[in-house]
Amino acid sequence: MTIRDYLGITVIFGLTVFTLGYLAIYVYFVSYLRRVHPVTWSDLGAPEQPWSVGGYSIQPQMQQLGAVFTTWRFIFSNAHATMEDMRLKVLVWFLRLFIAGCLASWVLLILVILVSSLKATIRN
Repeated sequence: MTIRDYLGITVIFGLTVFTLGYLAIYVYFVSYLRRVHPVTWSDLGAPEQPWSVGGYSIQPQMQQLGAVFTTWRFIFSNAHATMEDMRLKVLVWFLRLFIAGCLASWVLLILVILVSSLKATIRN
């Protein structure tokens, strides 16, 4: 195995860890909002856990997609700062960290793939 192979495996492992961490924290964040801040949860479009949206209708899935984007806007804005809830602030910072980690892992994975394909092209 070359260093590129190890780098690719490391990036994929990092992407997996960040994605699973994000999902776990997001699920806890949504349930925490629903229990402790029901008005805010409702204002965000009542986001649910990813596996709880079922059925064959596209409407509930589109509503949940909108709720996810509204929740991300809440996470990356400072709307949570006015709420005097330290646990909510910590959850928001962890979500920011894991979202940034996912995006950075994707960028690194794409770079590893591009460099590998470029080197293969140059050799031929």
